[in-house]
Amino acid sequence: MYEKMIGEPINDQLEADSWLKNVVEEDRYRVTEEFSHRAIKPLEIRFKLLSGPLSDRALRFIRLRSVPVATEGNKPSRVIGLFKDESIISRLEQESMQKTSWVRTVNHELRNRKYFVVAV
Repeated sequence: MYEKMIGEPINDQLEADSWLKNVVEEDRYRVTEEFSHRAIKPLEIRFKLLSGPLSDRALRFIRLRSVPVATEGNKPSRVIGLFKDESIISRLEQESMQKTSWVRTVNHELRNRKYFVVAV
């Protein structure tokens, strides 16, 4: 799944932040800044990512959650993280907002015409 989402194969030399180069430019600074604190505190970051091979890059909406895992001395020893593809949810939310806006516009138009007819 990582390979499909990020567009890179998983291997032993994979850096923890190698996926950041695929984050869209408008989100990259914010995500990089927040991600740098992953060993200190739990994170939940939403951002857009260009995924897949260079020939077929798809825009995906991602939610990243991570939690640092501490040793006995309360020092973070590793981080557990999850990438969740929320592209379908985000697109449905956008469509819903567009439909809601359209319904409001039609409702407004109908009310205004009603008043116009009553006024004549």
